[in-house]
Amino acid sequence: MEPRDRELIQKNYMSLVEIIKPRVDEVCGELLGMGIISSGMKEDITEVPFPSERKAMMLLDLLMTRGNHAVEALYKAGLQQQLYGLADILRPENQPHGLIHTTGLQDSTPTASAADDSPDEPLPDTWPDQAAIESIGTLRKVDKKQSRMLKLYKESLEVPGKGMIYRMKHRERGRCVVFNNYTFDHLQPRDGSNQDRKGVEKLFQALGFDVEVYNNKTCKKMWELMEEEAKADHSQADCFVMFIFSHGHSGVVFGTDGKKDEKEVLQNAIGIKRIRELFGNLDSLGGKPKLFFIQACQGDLKDKGQEVHDGGTSPMKASTSPDLPETTLSLQQQKRLNEENIKDIKLTAKNLEEDQSDAMGEKRPNQGDIFIAMATIPDHLSWRNTVHGSWFIQAVVYVFGKYAHKHNLDRLMNMVKNLVAKSETRIKQYKQIGEIISTLNKDFYFFPGLCEKEPNC
Repeated sequence: MEPRDRELIQKNYMSLVEIIKPRVDEVCGELLGMGIISSGMKEDITEVPFPSERKAMMLLDLLMTRGNHAVEALYKAGLQQQLYGLADILRPENQPHGLIHTTGLQDSTPTASAADDSPDEPLPDTWPDQAAIESIGTLRKVDKKQSRMLKLYKESLEVPGKGMIYRMKHRERGRCVVFNNYTFDHLQPRDGSNQDRKGVEKLFQALGFDVEVYNNKTCKKMWELMEEEAKADHSQADCFVMFIFSHGHSGVVFGTDGKKDEKEVLQNAIGIKRIRELFGNLDSLGGKPKLFFIQACQGDLKDKGQEVHDGGTSPMKASTSPDLPETTLSLQQQKRLNEENIKDIKLTAKNLEEDQSDAMGEKRPNQGDIFIAMATIPDHLSWRNTVHGSWFIQAVVYVFGKYAHKHNLDRLMNMVKNLVAKSETRIKQYKQIGEIISTLNKDFYFFPGLCEKEPNC
């Protein structure tokens, strides 16, 4: 650790302890994610039966042995956890980090007067809730009162490729491609899918994306359009997004001609792995986030849920319209699927033994910077309300529209999963939970309303 950083910690030791101790476990988690401490070091602090003050002391003592980047990492962890007093002490040249400060010891409690520091409005008690969705109106954008978000955005623009936040610098963020299959040759229609399409189209246009919608495409046509998109020049884009609304099964999504033959083998389906591989190795999207949202069943199992014994009662479902599974294919088909479509991608890297010139370009993993949000977990059904749309996509539209101006993608998707988990079918009270597959290696924020050269995007 640099002598000046060590002196800074020692000089403000007890003030830092007081600020960190209410959120010491969360700060340790942030530092683990940045690679400053190991999981064993984190457990040595968070799992011991010591008071939080003692844990904060242990953390500071450890950080003074963790190299020259430890203080900068602690500063960023403080911003992530809204401990602005900590950030002010470590980087006084950047203060004020919050909008309200006290003299002497800094208050680590988020203040309600700061737009991005105020507590989140509670999520609806039941889902889907069309009144809640319609109440959003327009996308909430970052405004000048959100000091934390403005600083994070500034950080994202500094030293391309070196920071821990993906850049979103252009007014036009990139392409958002939507495949909306709702009429099929051999499978049941997907009533309510157009509600999903309308919500996503409006949301991502407001987020600055060029939205392209393809309705009711066969398997062959879907793949041709995906290949065309992959061949396009995305060099001026910050990001790429794709939504797929269709029937599906383990590891695949169907075109409108999807079916099972007399031997119960699935036909006219595209493997999600295949889609991932297509977009995972594009030069013009290298190092840029590629987001995929898949609304489709991944099997035939139904989640019956479990009782939560916390003294509370589960709210009844608000909607009276029917909720339908995305497909009713037999479980035998799952065993017959081509392994190419259902295996997890195993990323491998060949170690290079020879020395290489510093002039060589930066190399990235072929399948890096990919985020896949599945509506449901493997082998299970996903549910769609015939009036409001699918539980999952409507939750995405609601949460992103209301909270994308203040939270990163990980937090947003946890809120989405929380909403979906509140849903249940009207008759047998079946449940649903989604799954995230991610090789993102930085924090992703949509930063609605911000771009590099224009104050109001």
